[in-house]
Amino acid sequence: MDEYFAAQDGQQMGDPVKAMQVVIDMVESDSAPVRLMLGEDAYQLWESAVASRNRDLSQWRTRGEDTAIPRCREEPCRDALIGKRSGRFRGRWGTA
Repeated sequence: MDEYFAAQDGQQMGDPVKAMQVVIDMVESDSAPVRLMLGEDAYQLWESAVASRNRDLSQWRTRGEDTAIPRCREEPCRDALIGKRSGRFRGRWGTA
């Protein structure tokens, strides 16, 4: 294993010193990202994964959105969702 790492030293796609400086800058930042990509290859992989997920989601988006209660698109759905008259779902939003 040590031989492998020694052979890989200097062969990596990115500069580890630059990468660590970006990590330090991120940690010290007031607006640190939730995810940090390091290197062009990381961005290419991320963008490919996001595009794949978006294609997958878009195939069923209309059907998924159609499950909404129609009036809930315009007003809060608390009563429809918690069963106001049934007495179910007490606690989270107070008493039903």
